[in-house]
Amino acid sequence: MENPEEIKISVKLDEKDVINFVYYGTRRRKSLILLLVVWIIVFIANLYIAVVSSYPFKLEDNIILIILPAIMFAYWGLLIYSGKSVFKNNPRLKEQLEYRINAETINVKGESFESTLTWDKTFGVTENKASIFIWQTKLTANIIPKRCITPEDKDFILKIGKPYSKKK
Repeated sequence: MENPEEIKISVKLDEKDVINFVYYGTRRRKSLILLLVVWIIVFIANLYIAVVSSYPFKLEDNIILIILPAIMFAYWGLLIYSGKSVFKNNPRLKEQLEYRINAETINVKGESFESTLTWDKTFGVTENKASIFIWQTKLTANIIPKRCITPEDKDFILKIGKPYSKKK
């Protein structure tokens, strides 16, 4: 099937879409990954010492094994809270959006705004299981939930946007 020259997508974001975006954008951050890697190394080292040597494993000597996961769970809780707060406090996210996407531009029209972006000024397109993200900057993106598009629309967006993807 030939790709259309322009696609039209109607989107109504919900709170879950925004939480998904906040989580997706954050989990790629190096600090969170580094924290997880440090915890895994410390955990494995402690297990190795406890198994190989006669040194008894004492939790009070290894408090970092409790602190790092607690920090990570608190961080994920803050992400969920942040996503809910962003959705609740930004009325534009609750508007019905209409995207018109072609090889040159992305036109986004809401109930209270309209904007046109050119692909060469974007940071490209990424996707996860639930959404496609058209990145305007390293931190902001247009969210297009996959429930709102057909597989052909998804392929069209990815085909156009991938060449513009910059390292984030």
